[in-house]
Amino acid sequence: MFMDFREPPMPPPWRPRPRPARLTRRQEKRLGMVLLANVVLMFAAAPLAGSSVVAALLWMTGS
Repeated sequence: MFMDFREPPMPPPWRPRPRPARLTRRQEKRLGMVLLANVVLMFAAAPLAGSSVVAALLWMTGS
């Protein structure tokens, strides 16, 4: 059986974790608009899409 008697390599030096990047004011505004649009579409378009899927399943089963 092979035994490696060499010393293991030194661990990398400790460094503090970098701070996450902050959004600019413009990016925060754009993100808010996207989230608002998603919420509006969730309540406006999702029920329509869900009902069309149910209607298609009913049509395929012949009910």
